[in-house]
Amino acid sequence: RRLAFRGDDTDGTFAAFEFLIEGRDGGSSVLRCVHNFSLNGDDWEEQYEGIKLGDPMHLRKLAVYLANFPGRTSKFTLFLIGPAVPDDAKVWSTFASALSVDEITEGARVRLDVPGIAESEGVIDFLSAPNFIGVHTPNGILMLLKGYMNMLGVQYHGFSGDEDEKKIETAYQSWLGTAFA
Repeated sequence: RRLAFRGDDTDGTFAAFEFLIEGRDGGSSVLRCVHNFSLNGDDWEEQYEGIKLGDPMHLRKLAVYLANFPGRTSKFTLFLIGPAVPDDAKVWSTFASALSVDEITEGARVRLDVPGIAESEGVIDFLSAPNFIGVHTPNGILMLLKGYMNMLGVQYHGFSGDEDEKKIETAYQSWLGTAFA
């Protein structure tokens, strides 16, 4: 019903989280999340904006998990960092190309097209242009990200024991390195 933790304070910054889950009538629940943090450096406003975008994104991803993979445990999770790309239009069009869509919209059906990964159908569950797109496929949850200091990233939670983690990691890392060159 309650989970609380605090990250290491290594450079004058920290993040602490508290999650409270409360059962409700009719089999529903309420999740309350408190995120405390201390920022360090001259770019604290950018860091704060990133947290303002990131916290709701992670809660939306939790909703996708509950709707599509309830009770299942991720077999592996990837979080890969790519290059910094300040050009929002280039980032968004490259994301659209990888998803085989002309326009990125919530609810759109997609076909993942990343060299080295088997084609897979999916649905865009949520997005915040130009910062992130959340997609679920039959095997997992994919996040395409443009975050703090324009850094690009891919996050993937794989729920199928049939996927080759190393192959997927290599393919996404290669895609990050070549698609935005």
